Amino acid sequence: MAILVIDGLAMDQWAVVQQGMRSSKWITEEFGLFAWVPTLTSISRQSVFAGDPPFFFAASLDSTRKEEQHWNRFWEDRGFRAGEVVYACQGNMEDDDIFITRVEEKIAQPRCRIAGIVVTTIDQMLHGIVTGTDGMHASVRHWAERGSLWRLLDALVDRNFEVLLTADHGNVEGVGIGKPNVGATAEVRGQRVHVFSDGLLRKNIAADYPGSIEWPNIGLPDDYLPLIAPPLRAFIGEGRRTVSHGGICIEEAIVPFVTIARHA
Repeated sequence: MAILVIDGLAMDQWAVVQQGMRSSKWITEEFGLFAWVPTLTSISRQSVFAGDPPFFFAASLDSTRKEEQHWNRFWEDRGFRAGEVVYACQGNMEDDDIFITRVEEKIAQPRCRIAGIVVTTIDQMLHGIVTGTDGMHASVRHWAERGSLWRLLDALVDRNFEVLLTADHGNVEGVGIGKPNVGATAEVRGQRVHVFSDGLLRKNIAADYPGSIEWPNIGLPDDYLPLIAPPLRAFIGEGRRTVSHGGICIEEAIVPFVTIARHA
C-alpha cells in the first residue's frame, strides 16, 4: 500500500488534476476527509503520518521533521518490520523527475510493502501565487499536464502497490485585514491563523479583528490556541490578496481521499 500525500491539494484543484488523467487508463474512487484544524502543514501532515491527534506529538508541532519517525512507529506497532516501510518527501525545489527516481529506489527495495510519499510541488506553488485562485488553477493544470504525477503512479502500480491519494490541507483565496502586531508573542504567525500560548492575549487580538475565531484546542496541547481569520480573510496587509491555508473554510478543511488503480 502507498499513501500519496499531495501537500496543499484542495478539492477543486484535484478536479483540475483529474481533467488531465487519461480516463481510459485509471480507475478512481473519490471521497473527502477533514484535515486537522488549524490546517497548517506541520499539524495536518504530521497527523496523517502519525495516525494520532496533534496532542500526541506536541514536541514537534512546529515542523515536519518527525514525520518519517511517526510513520515507521505507526506501522511497527502493527507488526511491520524495519525495511518493510519507507517514507519519501520531496525536498524544497526538488525537481519532480529527480524525486520520482528517489521514490523508485525506495519502493524497489525487496522488503518494501508500505510507502508514505509526500509531493510538495502544489504547496510550493501556492506560497508563491499572487494572482489568486485562477492563477493557482492555471499552475496546477500546467503541473498535471507535465505528467509527473502519472509517472509516479505508474511507478507505484508497476510494483503492485495499492495507491491512496490524499492531502494534508487545501487552500483558499483571502483578502488582507491587517497584520496583528504580536511580535514574538505568537507561536505561529500564518496568513490564515495565528497561534498563541496565552488565552488572554489571543482574546485581546481577536477583539481587534471582528469575525476572527478563537478555535477550541480540540486534540491540541492546552497551550496551543489558534486564532483563525474570518472567512476569506487573511492576517496580511489590508486589501492584499493571497492564497493560503490554516483556517476552516471548506476549501482548506476538506481534502480529497482517492483510491487509484490502473485498468488491466
